[in-house]
Amino acid sequence: IIELSNQKAKKTDESLQEAFHDLQTLMQHAKDLVDIAKRFSQATEKLSNEKEVDEIRKCILDLGIESPITKDIAGSRWYNELAKELSEFTRRLLVQRGGMIGLADLYCLFNRARGTALISPEDLNCACQLLDSLHLPVMLRKFESGLIVVQLRSFDNKEIANKILELCKIKKYV
Repeated sequence: IIELSNQKAKKTDESLQEAFHDLQTLMQHAKDLVDIAKRFSQATEKLSNEKEVDEIRKCILDLGIESPITKDIAGSRWYNELAKELSEFTRRLLVQRGGMIGLADLYCLFNRARGTALISPEDLNCACQLLDSLHLPVMLRKFESGLIVVQLRSFDNKEIANKILELCKIKKYV
């Protein structure tokens, strides 16, 4: 029994060591991707072709946020600065992919873009609560069903209804 227990402990220790090694490797690759994104960003400043600039910006968005704000850097302004960073990230995302995104999806995409500077769900929620008071281009919205989304401030119910009606007419549902 003791030998079986020792074997299990040894396997657990080996698994933990392998997991930490994999995590360190992942963090190093994330830092490399952030460096590449910075170089892409600097390259867009030198380009004059609008189409090329848009394509490079899409690549940067897919890679992540260049220099994510951290609690250490922002200090007491952490949530305000995080809200601004979140707003800029979400605005670019929503312009490309539609006018609103669920909070859970945003949490995953935002943390993926931040690389190793992950935030907690509570941090995201606190930052989202500030979007309106800071008059940023995106806002938090809660539907009667309980679904919480972040949407472009310009994305309103009448616009959505008109788009749905237009799509229904195209598909000949109306």
